[in-house]
Amino acid sequence: MTDQEEIERLRELLRLAGIVAQHARVIVGGRDFTTGAQVSPCGIYSLASNAERLRDALDEYDAAVIEAAR
Repeated sequence: MTDQEEIERLRELLRLAGIVAQHARVIVGGRDFTTGAQVSPCGIYSLASNAERLRDALDEYDAAVIEAAR
């Protein structure tokens, strides 16, 4: 895999982590608007927190890969 391909894959993971974080924020009263699935409030906060941590970690890794490629 080339550096450019790795960067593209990381950016896709970063995008997906952001989507997970956004969806976790729109869940109200344990009901997900997009699926109607029941999720406990504690699970929602955990999901949002973990998605945001993943997004931040991927963002840092993305920056490190770009810097190393220079």
